[in-house]
Amino acid sequence: ALTYPIKTQIANHLAKAGSFKSSDLVLVYAGGNEFLRHFEAFGVAATQIQTEVLAGRLSSDQANGLLLNAQLEAQGKMKQAALELAGYVNTEIVAKGGKYVAVLTLPDVSLAPRFLPLPTNLRGVATSLADTFNLWLREGLTNQPVLWVDIKPFFAAAVGAEDVHRAVVRRHATDVLPQGSARRGRLRCAAAHLGRVDGGDDRDQTPARQGSVCGALA
Repeated sequence: ALTYPIKTQIANHLAKAGSFKSSDLVLVYAGGNEFLRHFEAFGVAATQIQTEVLAGRLSSDQANGLLLNAQLEAQGKMKQAALELAGYVNTEIVAKGGKYVAVLTLPDVSLAPRFLPLPTNLRGVATSLADTFNLWLREGLTNQPVLWVDIKPFFAAAVGAEDVHRAVVRRHATDVLPQGSARRGRLRCAAAHLGRVDGGDDRDQTPARQGSVCGALA
């Protein structure tokens, strides 16, 4: 991992400060390492299943069933991670003074250039893992006074930029399977979709409020 787990980061802050100040802006972005871990585990399982098929020890129907089970297992792990994160936000941030809290989604990583050489069905699994995480994270934050920041459209636009695409494809032409920890980058915030999970209207986001969050993301 690139840093301490988010649970530890929150605990360290609370141990030092006691609580969150009412003026704190708290940005929560997590789940990338979980995605890589469980997507890689699915890839290992899929490779083993393919080996068994080629050796004649599994039929195609049996293989498809095993692949589905492996995908469902990975999705279950992502659900668990999302609900755990939502719990930290609810009980360790909001309940302990966090007033301005923004929670960011996972992007659709299958759009990243390093994933483009993968087969379509494998990229679909990557999308499903991120979608599962985002679905259950939002479910776990229902009625909580936090700002929901959907970064998927912005990420799609960013990785679709021609200069970025060419550079990263060259770098990852022979390294397309997930390895190591999630990589981080500084991206200009221009089109992140903002929403609320406290029952408010997603469209009720003033330019000033959007700017404060996007400026912090940049």
